[in-house]
Amino acid sequence: MKVTDVACHILQCKVDKPFVSARGWVYGTRSTCLVEIATDEGITGYGECYGPAAVAKTLVDTQYKARVVGRDPFDVEAIWEDLYNSPAAVQRHVSRPSGWAGPRCPPR
Repeated sequence: MKVTDVACHILQCKVDKPFVSARGWVYGTRSTCLVEIATDEGITGYGECYGPAAVAKTLVDTQYKARVVGRDPFDVEAIWEDLYNSPAAVQRHVSRPSGWAGPRCPPR
């Protein structure tokens, strides 16, 4: 089995009552980035990224997708290490957890 595609979906919803994060930022919406991983056997898996959804989507689309397509989705540890230690991740160390949280989940 090989990964054939990686697609990001940003889900966003306005909240009835704005809330404040631990850093003091006020949010009027909740959003998350879901990563959809398709395989050559027709199996699709999903993972949810951590952190700002737009940042996660950008990292997955521009940096991580190419590193995952063509690989065995069950080789989780090797993929995780590759994404975690990739030059793009190291250069963007603040955003690194955002992007690699989604693609590390194999299809189920």
